[in-house]
Amino acid sequence: MSFQNLLATLTALGLGAILTKFFEYASDRQKTKEQTKHDFKQTRYKAIILLMYSLLDFEKQNKMLQQNNRHFTDKTELWEELKAEWTNMTLYASDNVVRAMKQFLREPTLDSYNVTTLAMRKDLYNIKTKLTLEDLRLD
Repeated sequence: MSFQNLLATLTALGLGAILTKFFEYASDRQKTKEQTKHDFKQTRYKAIILLMYSLLDFEKQNKMLQQNNRHFTDKTELWEELKAEWTNMTLYASDNVVRAMKQFLREPTLDSYNVTTLAMRKDLYNIKTKLTLEDLRLD
């Protein structure tokens, strides 16, 4: 093997190692970015779900909110907080979640709550579900 062939082989191996490391780094960085985004969504969705549930039965759930340092003087103030959450979620939530949340704000019912939570579930975990609104009712 000539010196030039040896040099070419070593260069190719070195370049291959560099490219491998570069792609590993890029892949790891993307995974970290996606995990951070997912964790943020999950945290926001959990908080929003609790606020939505509290809006459905404000008098009963307001005590739980106060225990978690969320103080609302009335249902309207809580609704305004949810409206702000809806505005913010346009930055990170799927289209279906944004639409479902809009419907909940227009008509806060148990059904619109359940539609929104199912949309959040699908957005977070991409779960293909056969759950219906009837499945989510306890009465």
